[in-house]
Amino acid sequence: MKVRRRKWKWKNKKWWKEEIEEEYRREKKRLKEWRTKGGKEREEEVRRGKRELGRKIKAAKGDHWE
Repeated sequence: MKVRRRKWKWKNKKWWKEEIEEEYRREKKRLKEWRTKGGKEREEEVRRGKRELGRKIKAAKGDHWE
């Protein structure tokens, strides 16, 4: 028997998007600073930022997403 996967519609995603929206804006401001930096510093900073944002998204989604 085939298991039907739940389709994620906008209203289902909205609850965690609202929690992250403010953090996303803050990260966008940091992105402007990254553009002025150069070389390895910038790459490290970008990697660190991506990891942080990834953790925050996973925390906001929680068990509902698995």
